[in-house]
Amino acid sequence: MNNFFKLGSLVHRTLSIVHRSTKYDRRWMFILIIMFFAAGCAKLQHLDQLLTLKGLSDEQAQMGQEIERRDAKFERLVAAVEEGSIAKYKSQKSVSAQFGPPVYIEKNEEDGRPLEVWVYRYAARFFDSPKVYLYWDQAGNLIRWDYQGGQDGKIEPETTPQKI
Repeated sequence: MNNFFKLGSLVHRTLSIVHRSTKYDRRWMFILIIMFFAAGCAKLQHLDQLLTLKGLSDEQAQMGQEIERRDAKFERLVAAVEEGSIAKYKSQKSVSAQFGPPVYIEKNEEDGRPLEVWVYRYAARFFDSPKVYLYWDQAGNLIRWDYQGGQDGKIEPETTPQKI
């Protein structure tokens, strides 16, 4: 209600200025007032598009935060692999709880036994990202892991496949 009175006061002051001004000044004031209201109408006319853009912007910000969160978890996983402490996470559930879900899961066979490979990497870096491969047996137990560097795509010597 208070804004209504402010708007009324603004209109009253504007009309009193127009009334006191010359004919030439009135034309310019009238043109300015029309432009002011036309600009406001344009905003209202495209309000749904503006709100869509705002929603998209908010979504992009949330996606950026999620990427940062996943990258931090991946860095913790790389540190655990480099330290060898990954061996203490023996089940898929414990790894998922600590480091999040893998980027990719592949079902494979090794020596006639089913094998599941989980791949982890940075969330938004596809080709130059280092990768961690976790190998699981049929019971869901961690049997080994690989760390592959991102620059040249070769497995680094100090982190060759580890067996538990």
